[in-house]
Amino acid sequence: RELGLRCLFQKLQLCVSIMSGAVATAFTGFLRSHSKVGCSLPNRAIRGLYHGRMIGTGNKVSFSERKTRRRWRPNAFSKKLWSDTLDQHVQVQVTAKALKCIDKAGGLDNYVVNTKPEVMMSEFGEELREIVLALRERKSLMSQIEAETVKGTQEGQAA
Repeated sequence: RELGLRCLFQKLQLCVSIMSGAVATAFTGFLRSHSKVGCSLPNRAIRGLYHGRMIGTGNKVSFSERKTRRRWRPNAFSKKLWSDTLDQHVQVQVTAKALKCIDKAGGLDNYVVNTKPEVMMSEFGEELREIVLALRERKSLMSQIEAETVKGTQEGQAA
């Protein structure tokens, strides 16, 4: 069952704060100011995983050497990716480059956690990182509690 990112917050009942409008605007400004020279960052790149791929600009040169301005857009498409931590599919706009990096990292969760924010350039990725890290922390605490209870019951049975 597919859920949007906002629904994931409600479903998991995590205390992860969503970026306020001012912080999101500042983050967007940071992303745009750190983009490559001669390239612009599409708005949809902030909402998806583009791994630094941006719109390139230049000239189309005909046989008569007439120059016409043009844009090279990233190879982006919508894809359902499996998240091991969330135990469900997440639908996201992703580029071919980001998909290769996700495969190389060993999955969506590892990619989101281990990729630097400057490279990922995505509000969606940052929010997903917070969710994944919070869930991993919660699962590790639960496993520690279970290990301690098992250890306590074994000591009680031995005595």
